[in-house]
Amino acid sequence: METTQPRQKSEFVVFGKDEDGIPDGASVDTEGDFWIAVPGDAQVERRLPDGCLDLAVKTLATYPTVWAIGGENRDQLYITTQSKHLDAMGLADNPDEGALFVAQADYQGLPETPFEPK
Repeated sequence: METTQPRQKSEFVVFGKDEDGIPDGASVDTEGDFWIAVPGDAQVERRLPDGCLDLAVKTLATYPTVWAIGGENRDQLYITTQSKHLDAMGLADNPDEGALFVAQADYQGLPETPFEPK
């Protein structure tokens, strides 16, 4: 397995005060692009290595929290969402909050590295 050395610290993506979301669960795909859930903005974003937005996957829920790529070919997006910020009335008005979404992806996730305790 190839290892890389840390480089000089730099900003990758800056979420400003004018944006609805804040970054949450994140990972990297086989092409080296960065995927991140953006709660409050109802989407999961794919960012290129330079930080530019490449793709936004919209969800029916406002607060996606974590995403993972899975499935037999590692090409399905699994997106969890939160509902704890809503009371019973808010949840009734927004029934998709707290749901798990699955979408077919055009990208593959990295294979899992098995953990074998010594």
